[in-house]
Amino acid sequence: MFTARKFFVLVLMVVSPAVLAQKVAVVMSGGAAKGIAHIGVLKALEENEIPINYIVGSSMGAIVGGCYAAGMSPGQIEEIFLSEDFQDWVNGKPDVEYNYYSNQHAQPSFLKVNLSLDSSRNISFNGSLANDLSLNFALAEKLAQPTANAQADFDKLFVPLRVVAADIFTQSQIILDHGNLSDALRASQTVPFFYKPIKIDGKYLFDGGVYNNFPVDIAQKEFEPDVIIGSNVSSKVFDEYPYEDDEKLMSKMLLYLFLDKSDPKSIPESGVYISPAVSKYSNFDFAYARALIDSGYNQTMRQMEEIKAKIGTRITCESVAESRNLFNNRNTAFLFDKIQFQGFKKTNNDI
Repeated sequence: MFTARKFFVLVLMVVSPAVLAQKVAVVMSGGAAKGIAHIGVLKALEENEIPINYIVGSSMGAIVGGCYAAGMSPGQIEEIFLSEDFQDWVNGKPDVEYNYYSNQHAQPSFLKVNLSLDSSRNISFNGSLANDLSLNFALAEKLAQPTANAQADFDKLFVPLRVVAADIFTQSQIILDHGNLSDALRASQTVPFFYKPIKIDGKYLFDGGVYNNFPVDIAQKEFEPDVIIGSNVSSKVFDEYPYEDDEKLMSKMLLYLFLDKSDPKSIPESGVYISPAVSKYSNFDFAYARALIDSGYNQTMRQMEEIKAKIGTRITCESVAESRNLFNNRNTAFLFDKIQFQGFKKTNNDI
């Protein structure tokens, strides 16, 4: 006889595998220095055995998420961002061993813009706030092996990854899912006039936040996850003109000009929206990395009950560490058999 108890057991057998197989995507917004808070979000999720099956990031969210996808633990990422080296990278200070090759300018201005008038009487300009030499070296050094390990396929990283960048000429977002990981991350955080753009597949690419600062839609389209956890640290974009605050907000006009609106409503009801308390920090407050990480961690812990209620799947810290080690153990040392220099001028006979 088919009793109610048997029916309940049958339902349990059908439903349980689906619950246990929940796939979770973590989406991380841009936000410059504020994006350091994403590290704390990842740290809290791992400590509480919440699975992270996919990562999608824009700008600083791509940097943090890319490091995680490359096989770094939240603790290792935290160590990097708290280091003096990191402060040098974001402030454009080259490593002392590269100083001989770095041009030094006496011009002390914060923003240097070179203007020119071409033959058609059009004004053009170029400029950047930060020297990206040390940042480029650092990203290449830390991400070259994971790129080779994954055969330049972002689906084969420790965690599948999507990086959002921007093509300003067609005013469209570019989804990066393969190639050199360090170039992809560097392109995604190229805020116009702050860093020089990176050329990928023949296109100059800029900060992903220009057209999609909180790429929840990309996570849904690319991975079709069961649950999306969205961490948003970007500055508020107003639905109506802020008459009472417009004077104070003028100091942030570049931010509002170049970064796309982040909409918390883009997170579906099945997901979780996390907004770390970072409003008191500026986009250049990299020196407050410790406080920013703590902000992301604390906010995630405050919402952990909600997160666990929506995500029934658990993965132990030991299992994550084992999988991470298996991925990292496949990294191999590089052997260079040829180095070719282009575009250099001989300025020292001793070289």
